[in-house]
Amino acid sequence: VMSIAGLSGISSLKENVNAVTYYTPRLMVTGSEINTDKVNAGEEFDLTVHFLNESEDTHLYNIKISFNCENNDIYPVGGTNVYYVDTVRDQETFDITVKMVSRADLEEKPYTITVNYEFEDMNKDYFSDSSQIVVPIYQKPNLSVSDMKLTKSEIILDNKTSFSMKLNNMGKGNIYNVTVSVEGDMINDVDTVVGNLDKGANTSV
Repeated sequence: VMSIAGLSGISSLKENVNAVTYYTPRLMVTGSEINTDKVNAGEEFDLTVHFLNESEDTHLYNIKISFNCENNDIYPVGGTNVYYVDTVRDQETFDITVKMVSRADLEEKPYTITVNYEFEDMNKDYFSDSSQIVVPIYQKPNLSVSDMKLTKSEIILDNKTSFSMKLNNMGKGNIYNVTVSVEGDMINDVDTVVGNLDKGANTSV
């Protein structure tokens, strides 16, 4: 025997059975790569970012992608940081390659590039998300040598003498494992380990 309450629930039951489950479409960054082993401050490099439409049944449209770094420490060479993609099918991957450059005066450390992306689904619903990419920036070593002085003005054959000089780290980054090698005709070669030299520092050898 079916109760009146059971009969009244048939309509809502039918709606639940026919409902279509809708998943929020999602565009994601799956990885990135740089076309050089080391990014030096002030030099250009290509940054390639890999994207995936991880939706299983939804195409994405009008994708807008932008690249931003705090204080414009790293910025696109072309002057624009915005890129557009018309359509990406479900489960489709694509790459965006951007030629970028960093400021020449940057401190040697990792910097973060934020990738923002906006897109629409087939219903013209709007979505947005972001990811972050870390790019280590290095400073080219700039080591100067000054004040090379011999202890003696004359050296007798087969005798010993010494000379001194000053090393100056003129770059914006630290220098590691500094070694001074002395070579010349009719003298014994000598290697001297200096060690590390902080930026702006100097040492005598």
